[in-house]
Amino acid sequence: MLRMVTNWFYFCAGILFLALAKIKHTIHGYSSPKPFSIDETKRCIEYDIGVVESWLTQLRQYTSTHDEHTLAPRQAKSKSIWREEA
Repeated sequence: MLRMVTNWFYFCAGILFLALAKIKHTIHGYSSPKPFSIDETKRCIEYDIGVVESWLTQLRQYTSTHDEHTLAPRQAKSKSIWREEA
């Protein structure tokens, strides 16, 4: 019985937080967009990769995972995949 009450509580709390997030987004909009234009494709991709690497770093610290095969950071390539613009 206690488990059912606990699950119901978490379900209702989740719905409440979703509603609050929707209200906040409706009032304020997206509050932290990228600090540059979406037309700068290369910069957008580099920014997104940096964000994901930051998430993985935080996840590694949180989980104390230091295994080289689990959540390994991206290896830097010596040559860019982007052709140089003139």
